[in-house]
Amino acid sequence: MNISLKEKLLKSINNDGHPKKLHRYSCSNIYALLQGWEKPETYLEPKTFDFLNAYRMWQGKWKHQQVQSLMPEYEQEIKVVKEVGNLTIVGMADLINDEEVIEIKTSEKLHTKAKAWHLHQCKLYCILFDRPVGRIVQPVKSGDSLYLKVIGEVKKDPKWFAREMEKLKVIDDKITEHYAKGINGVSKRTQ
Repeated sequence: MNISLKEKLLKSINNDGHPKKLHRYSCSNIYALLQGWEKPETYLEPKTFDFLNAYRMWQGKWKHQQVQSLMPEYEQEIKVVKEVGNLTIVGMADLINDEEVIEIKTSEKLHTKAKAWHLHQCKLYCILFDRPVGRIVQPVKSGDSLYLKVIGEVKKDPKWFAREMEKLKVIDDKITEHYAKGINGVSKRTQ
């Protein structure tokens, strides 16, 4: 006899307790908004994940915790909330010390370099956590060795951050306008 965990997993991932709110943005999804991958018209709608993606997210969470357990000299899972005009920007650092913020990527595929959205997220963290440098790392096992491979590095750049926030403000205005109109002119509750 087997005990199925599929429905429990789907429920835990799809009901993560962090619904999106108007004017509030997570560093992990700002890039998708700026690239047009996530649309203003559907931004506040709950996202649901199929089993394979939910399973990958669950595995990634455990890999993060395993790496973090080996790095006690760093603070872990530190959350920061920064007000930028009428926008609220939220970030959660995987690992942080006085000199750097580290973002752990746990893909099964080994990367030679960080993806653009990884770099963007980490660059936002440099501002939010006021650190001069951010690194994107991936745990790698090679033979009898285990290490964090640095696949990307960014530097704190306040001018870049200001430009990104200006772009996000334009998108925020579109989101606000869409949800203020609602469907068929009926206002939607968004807070």
